Amino acid sequence: TAMPDLGNSNLEKLLTRYYQLGLSGSDTWSGIYSIRLKGTLALIDKEFKMSCYQRKPNRLKMILDSSHGQIVLGYDGKEAWQHMPETNSPAALMSADEARRFIHSSVFGNYLLYPYRSGKTIEYLGTTREMDTVCHRIRVVMQNSYSVDYYIDVRSYLDVKIVNRDLKFNTSTTLLCSDFRTINGFPVAHKVVSKTDEGVETTLTLEQVDFNIGLTDWMFNRPE
Repeated sequence: TAMPDLGNSNLEKLLTRYYQLGLSGSDTWSGIYSIRLKGTLALIDKEFKMSCYQRKPNRLKMILDSSHGQIVLGYDGKEAWQHMPETNSPAALMSADEARRFIHSSVFGNYLLYPYRSGKTIEYLGTTREMDTVCHRIRVVMQNSYSVDYYIDVRSYLDVKIVNRDLKFNTSTTLLCSDFRTINGFPVAHKVVSKTDEGVETTLTLEQVDFNIGLTDWMFNRPE
């Protein structure tokens, strides 16, 4: 269950509050099957128009358009693949390391859902000040050698900062989430700044969010 009934420990009470306020509760969540995001992905020296499609539980497809051509990235639940503008083939499998990172990002929602699912542990690390507010800090450690720290605003219960750590390669990526807007009862961050250890920074600005647009699994398959 994505949002089960939990006990009375500090962590369990915090997760229950987060599910209700930060993710709008189980009724809203269970009524969401897919999402389409459209916006702009800006790097230091280039900009892409982005369309992102996600379907529960972990199907993901991203289309990035620029003056240099179109990049398509996808995960169908088994294979992570990509199509680059300079290649002639329809699509190729990602390398093992690229696939590992992309698959980690493909989860629909986040890793605080399904708290009883095997293969991960969840730990409450107390409060800290982040993004000009006080935040609860919760860490999820997974058997695939990733850990994720969620910084949840103590007032709004929105996750305003997320730190993904790749324990296999000792690297991390930090997401700063802001400009939350409620779409069909569900809060969505319309600005996400991503920063890596190497200093690479990207800014995603959303312009359109649509839920339940009728995506099917075959739409995420690798083109032959």
